[in-house]
Amino acid sequence: MIVGSSLTSGSTGSSQAFRWTAKTGMQDLTKLVNAPQRLIVQSAVGVSADGTVITGNGFNTKPGIDEPWRAILPLP
Repeated sequence: MIVGSSLTSGSTGSSQAFRWTAKTGMQDLTKLVNAPQRLIVQSAVGVSADGTVITGNGFNTKPGIDEPWRAILPLP
């Protein structure tokens, strides 16, 4: 399993977090993580050995600050 971020717009520099496995291919973590609507999931920076826990960074639109996030997901 690989996690990271992918540039979505060169002009704005925006990115989104992803996870990749040989079985599922590239998946948008924004769609997999149950994050609050105000949190933009921008990058994934860590993954547990079994692939069920992913950590990363995001942008909280209210109050407009960067913040970390952690998600526990089932194995793909």
